Amino acid sequence: SGGDTAIGYESKVPNGHIDFKLLSSADATDYFTIATGAVGATTLTTVDTTVGATAHLALVADGNVDIDGLTITLDAATAIELEQDTTITGDLTVNGDNVTFQSVNADDPTIIIKNTSNAANDMAMLDFVKDRDGGTAAAGDNCAEIRFKSEDASGNTQQYGLIISEIDVATHGQESGVLRLGVASHDGGNSYWLQITGGSVDDEVDVVIGTGAASLTTIAGDLDVVGST
Repeated sequence: SGGDTAIGYESKVPNGHIDFKLLSSADATDYFTIATGAVGATTLTTVDTTVGATAHLALVADGNVDIDGLTITLDAATAIELEQDTTITGDLTVNGDNVTFQSVNADDPTIIIKNTSNAANDMAMLDFVKDRDGGTAAAGDNCAEIRFKSEDASGNTQQYGLIISEIDVATHGQESGVLRLGVASHDGGNSYWLQITGGSVDDEVDVVIGTGAASLTTIAGDLDVVGST
C-alpha cells in the first residue's frame, strides 16, 4: 500500500522481511517471494518443500531479455547451460581449470579463430602464456604443451603426439627457447623426434632429429648442407 498514484503496487516492510509472496494453489508450502533490503538489494526466491523437487524460475519473453548491471554473477549448483548460439561482443576471461568442446557430429567440434581486418599484416593469434605466480622463470620451465590423445585397442587413453615449448636460457638478454615434437614410440611412451634449441649465440638454432641411434631419418629429395660437416 502507498500514496503515490503513479505506482501500481508499493510495499514497505522492515529489511530482512518479504515484500511480496505468491503461493501455489496446489500446495501453499510452495511459493515465490520478492524481498528488498538495504540500498535496494532485491532477492527473488522460489521454494518447493517437496523432498527432491526443485522450484524452477522461468522468464518467458515475447522479445529480448536485457540484464544490465555492474557485475552479473551466474551461480549454479550444478551447471549453467546455453542452449542456443551465443555471441559475446566483449572480452571473455575464464578462471576455471578446464574448457571442453564436445560434439557427436562428424569432424566436429571445430575451433575457428578469425581475423577480419583489411590490413596486410594483421592476423589471428593464439597465445600460450606461462606467468609464474611469485616465481622467477628458469631454464627447463615448460611454457606450453599441446597433447594429441585417443585410445588404444583396449580402450585405454593414449597420448600419441606432443608439442612442447620450454625455456632453454632465461637470463635477460640471452633468452632462448626449446621446441620439441614427440610421438608415441612403440611402447606407448612419448619420445621426441624433433628438438629445436635457440642455440648458444645470437641467430643460431640447433636441431636434433630422431631419438636413439636406431632411428631412421628419410629425406625425400635433395639435402643441401651449408656447413663444413
